[in-house]
Amino acid sequence: MQYYNENAVEYAEKTLPISMTEQYEKFLRTLPQNGFILDAGCGSGRDALYFLKNGYKVDAFDGSDEMARLAGQLTGLNVKCLRFQEYTPRPIYDGIWANASLLHVPHEELHDVLAAFRKSLKPCGTLYCSFKYGKEDSVDAHGRCFTNKTCEALDKDLAAAGFTARRSIALQKSTTPEGAPQDWVGALAIAPD
Repeated sequence: MQYYNENAVEYAEKTLPISMTEQYEKFLRTLPQNGFILDAGCGSGRDALYFLKNGYKVDAFDGSDEMARLAGQLTGLNVKCLRFQEYTPRPIYDGIWANASLLHVPHEELHDVLAAFRKSLKPCGTLYCSFKYGKEDSVDAHGRCFTNKTCEALDKDLAAAGFTARRSIALQKSTTPEGAPQDWVGALAIAPD
């Protein structure tokens, strides 16, 4: 989290303009109108703000103190500073949005986090998550560690964590906040009823 605490304002400025419209639409189609969303690893608060403006109730947290503070300023929410591994599940959410955030959870801890998210969803609730595409984990020039995924690996992880209803996993092309081209693996996973 050191990188995000030290570079929060710059990182927020780079990520706020990135359009997520296509991903928002796919995710929100699966939720009840005005449903309850958890933005897990909310970063700048960009996505939480979008959901709020579109009539959804939102909780949000981030592992970085500074990112949580900025997200709270942007959204008006009480954004908690919380690591994924510290999260306690409550079955109250219609949807959980974890965009480009779970990729910082070490592979050996990811199952428990995904299982906690499964337990936090109402029956037929939806998890959206995205990871950088790759067969091996990586570390970038800033020292950030990434747990990368292929479509097949993410599908297996979601099924093992209890997402045994529908799963839709696709490769997406985008750019990183630094402007480099990046392939992503995005998933919508529906909890069983």
